[in-house]
Amino acid sequence: MSCVNASDAYHVDIAISQVHDGIPVNLGEVFRFWEFMKTACSDYRSRGRRFVYYTDGTRWRNNATFLLACYMVLEHNMSTEAVVESLSQARSVSDIDADIALSDCLGALRQVVEKSWLNVEEFDIDEYERLGDPNGGAFSHFGDSFVVFPRPTEMNKVGRREGFSSIYYSNMLERMSAAAVVRINDPESYDNRPFLQRKILHYDLTFANLPSKTTVRHFLNLCDQQKGRLIGVHEQDGTSTSCTLVCLWMMRHLDFSAREAVAWVRLVRPGVVSFEQEKYLCAAEEGGWDGNWLQSPGIRSDENVDPVEGTEDASSQA
Repeated sequence: MSCVNASDAYHVDIAISQVHDGIPVNLGEVFRFWEFMKTACSDYRSRGRRFVYYTDGTRWRNNATFLLACYMVLEHNMSTEAVVESLSQARSVSDIDADIALSDCLGALRQVVEKSWLNVEEFDIDEYERLGDPNGGAFSHFGDSFVVFPRPTEMNKVGRREGFSSIYYSNMLERMSAAAVVRINDPESYDNRPFLQRKILHYDLTFANLPSKTTVRHFLNLCDQQKGRLIGVHEQDGTSTSCTLVCLWMMRHLDFSAREAVAWVRLVRPGVVSFEQEKYLCAAEEGGWDGNWLQSPGIRSDENVDPVEGTEDASSQA
């Protein structure tokens, strides 16, 4: 990032990431841009001059527009409508399939600020990047309610491990004061006793492809049982299914639209939630809720297996 001043203009040049799979830049880059702009606006050289904000080439335009729009929301508390109207060249921040527009992203950003999931003045960029680093466990926090992470791994037959053990993740979640872990579609893949020994409840939730109405109700019910305490969620492969369930919780309890929920989880963890899962969430939104029960006629309700809670003696030693 750099600033170049002329007699009547203050030029702002910023190096930003390429669009990652058509998804907006991550939350860390949003924070760094906000921080940069705060500094630039307080620079005595900018007084009385017009800002000229530019980027090198059209392939960066989506990200450049998105970062500026986020700054306008975070720093100037502008409404989504006002930001989109003022940016006459604003383009949809989406890939060719997922219809996530700039307005969806800004709506999500306003929601998390209003609900105190994000306080930009107190945001710890170092912790965000340290915990999100694959070498640190690849944790993604969604407010104080959820943390999504890759599945723990055990030693293979030749004594090697890719990733981190259940002991490592249980220690980290204990430090985060997590109340429970939900393991999705990955039963008995590792020993859950390290979680139980640290008084972290452990649930298995198994379903085929997209979750049924019954599965969603099970997940939301067990979340309600934790009464707002942090819940860890992981799955067999990747994190998109975990984030889809988090989106459903956000839609049910925080009144996010489906696309706002997708926009937020992708901002925290770029690349999650497939096009099929996004369509599923939109169908869920159209049908509405009856308590924790989805009413959409397009979502099946044929699963009747309750989530299995780990029952090993939590007082035993690791």
